[in-house]
Amino acid sequence: MTAQDSSAILIFVGVALGGGLGSVVRMLLARWEGSGVPMGILVANTLGAVIATVAYQLDLGIWTLIVSAGIAGGLSTFSTWAAQTAELWQSDRKADAINNLLLHLMVPTFAVLITLFALNS
Repeated sequence: MTAQDSSAILIFVGVALGGGLGSVVRMLLARWEGSGVPMGILVANTLGAVIATVAYQLDLGIWTLIVSAGIAGGLSTFSTWAAQTAELWQSDRKADAINNLLLHLMVPTFAVLITLFALNS
């Protein structure tokens, strides 16, 4: 086995384990409904975006992939956000659906920008 093979195996296993960990944390956060929008998934997506940003900015070598694709990838979710937004819309909670849509676009983006500012200043 070459060093390149060992690195590929480490990345594969690390992403799988990190993804599992991130998914469990997301599942626990998803229980937090909030008053108008599902706050747990908003928090999970925001944390995932910040974690991936930190990993890429710190350039952690192979750990960048393990942390960003594994932990942050498992933690964040586009499908749950889309499904929850559609569910709010279909439940005649159109204002909450629009708020959920906008919050998920704005909050993680601003969190990433603040993280970039903090890491680069």
